[in-house]
Amino acid sequence: MTRPRFYLIDGHSLAYRAFFALPPTMSTTDGQPTNAVYGFSKILFGLIEEKTPAALAVAFDLPQPTFRHELYGEYKAQRLPSPEEFRSQVPLLKSILRVAGIPIFEAAGYEADDVLGTLSRKAVGAGYNAIIVTGDRDALQLVDEHTRVLMPQKGMSEAKEFDTAAVADKYSGLKPAQIVDLKALMGDASDNIPGIPGVGEKTAIALLQEFGGIENIKANIENIPRAAIKTKIKENLASLELSYTLAAINTAVPGDYDLKKCRIENIDLAKAVPLFQQLQLASLVKKYAQSAAAPAAQTDLFSVASAPLDAQKALAARLMKYLLNPERAVAPEDITQNDLDAIPQYEQLLREQNMLELYENIELPLAEVLTAMQGQGVRIDVGFLAKMSKELESFIAGLEKVIYSLAGQEFNLNSPKQLSEVFFEKLKMPVIKKNKTGYSTDAAVLEELACDYDIARKLLDYRQLAKLKSTYVDTLPLLIDPADGKLHTSFNQTVTATGRLSSSEPNLQNIPIRSAAGKEIRRAFVPEKEGNVLLSADYSQIELRILAHYADEQNLRDAFEQGLDIHSFTAARVFGVALDAVTPDQRSQAKAVNFGIAYGMSARRLARSVGMPQSAAQEFIDNYFAMYPGIKRYIDETIALARKQGFVTTLLGRRRYFREINVKNKQLAAMAERAAINMPIQGTSADLIKMAMIRVARALEEQKFKARMILQVHDELVFDLPESEAYDLECLVKKIMTSVYDLKVPLAVNTAIGKTWLDAK
Repeated sequence: MTRPRFYLIDGHSLAYRAFFALPPTMSTTDGQPTNAVYGFSKILFGLIEEKTPAALAVAFDLPQPTFRHELYGEYKAQRLPSPEEFRSQVPLLKSILRVAGIPIFEAAGYEADDVLGTLSRKAVGAGYNAIIVTGDRDALQLVDEHTRVLMPQKGMSEAKEFDTAAVADKYSGLKPAQIVDLKALMGDASDNIPGIPGVGEKTAIALLQEFGGIENIKANIENIPRAAIKTKIKENLASLELSYTLAAINTAVPGDYDLKKCRIENIDLAKAVPLFQQLQLASLVKKYAQSAAAPAAQTDLFSVASAPLDAQKALAARLMKYLLNPERAVAPEDITQNDLDAIPQYEQLLREQNMLELYENIELPLAEVLTAMQGQGVRIDVGFLAKMSKELESFIAGLEKVIYSLAGQEFNLNSPKQLSEVFFEKLKMPVIKKNKTGYSTDAAVLEELACDYDIARKLLDYRQLAKLKSTYVDTLPLLIDPADGKLHTSFNQTVTATGRLSSSEPNLQNIPIRSAAGKEIRRAFVPEKEGNVLLSADYSQIELRILAHYADEQNLRDAFEQGLDIHSFTAARVFGVALDAVTPDQRSQAKAVNFGIAYGMSARRLARSVGMPQSAAQEFIDNYFAMYPGIKRYIDETIALARKQGFVTTLLGRRRYFREINVKNKQLAAMAERAAINMPIQGTSADLIKMAMIRVARALEEQKFKARMILQVHDELVFDLPESEAYDLECLVKKIMTSVYDLKVPLAVNTAIGKTWLDAK
């Protein structure tokens, strides 16, 4: 007989995922954050409906030390406290669970992992199959014949389930019980478990494959083939024992575990509706007020042409609310009946604030364009990414060896504590910044140290490649839709305060393009079918051109009119040399200022970015403003305007508010000033490319091109098209993009065509 299923939920893990996955601006009208509450409730209640468990319970951590902290004072010491915006939502989560009849289990002195482990063993003993839902890989040690772990990926629909075979597959044949031994050997930077210095995952797995577990490793220590590893283990036996104790989940936590209370018949999701109403979570109210059993139909609020009237009104409401208050991201689920009723009021406010045309002519038609692009998707060369992953793995391993050599020892490169010990205690590097747990080793610190220390440069390279591998190279293939074999990113229209589009799952806006490895990722983006090519159309230095327009700076305008290299031109004027005599270093300094000036670049930042003394950097900036007095005037006038009226606008009238610009806190005020300087420039850039997207999409349809617009990344559009259309499309796109708005300087567009996105860049 098939056993009934008992779902055990790691409350903090699921809520934390929801908190960081959803916009932090989700809140009630009185300011109570609700993103964690909403995401947690949606996933958990959806799980109950989809998986139909026989029983269910949720475990939480208590905000107090555990037995592990008593054993080892450094346990999780490097972790910062949870954000207050998250902590304030935990009591709300628990209230929702309690009113819905979902049991909560906690235990003083223990973690949620221990409670889940204890519950799983009791559930199995009572005849259930236990399914533990968590994002914490530590739970894999609990997997057995009747216990599985379900790890959410994108919501629950793509959760990965681990049974004994899946654990063995992921960890080269290891059994679930050996996961504790693995963690004891290699340590864990996230939990600050020390492990054995110099033993990484590969070495640890090899040891466990040969010897079985750490007890057998200790008994056969003289038989370990690698002398260096043998020595490390001998020297750190106490650390190994401690690490095992810290890593092992306690499955015998004392307490009252009444499994009868967890039966599904005791749970009534509809009883949570009053709390959802108080928290202004309209979509959850609508769904569970109607029926706790029948899933509500999902409406695509981005679909304009074929959407029913209420969906059109809801879309009118992601867009009007966003334009009126761009500091607060707006999601479809945020829209309530009150918003639909307030549409005439929103429309009147937009009219009064001169943004109605922005809404009607840009944001509303753009929604339909984005829907088409999302549906179209882009093809990914999975084989290329698999090859790149192996190459990066080799590069990363090589960097590790170089870093160990420069440090004179092996250590956990991902452990801030061990890193700071090597850098600041052993190598005596200068301390740049301290935090609550000691010396900081964040990116800004490493960049400063990299000017003088090769090991810091190598560590930056290591971090960059490791992030590139995990975030894109290894992840993109997992996001491919099996239905059509393509990647479908989500374009977010109502998220950024400047009006720029963002994308998610995956975030293509953040693919690095400065490093060689980052650029190579673009080689994985390929045409949909044989005979097609990709065309890239990228605005050239559009933000500098917009700055020249705002500043009405004749010197800058002349350079753009003549088609000169603007960075060499600036360097020549600042350094007083002929254009053809500008050195690469001089151009680099000019480029840093040209691009940084719109972001309020300080002399200190310039000095650090190009490696020059701060006094020289200040002199450069002073000379820059002397050469371009219109830019200095623009900056001063923009700050003054923001202070006076509390907002600034783009050329198309898009607003952004700066409520902190007049506060006494100098740091907050300075941040607001920098954002105010940047908003008219970056916001106008966003408006112009949106206008171009709308006009190009209409032209493709009217002229019956087979080409399709598939990507928008910052100032760039990417098209998938038959090679026979390449010349005509290139001419069309250039014409539209360069004529989309009449600036005081000409708009310029770079185009390229190729068999991959990199070739077309």
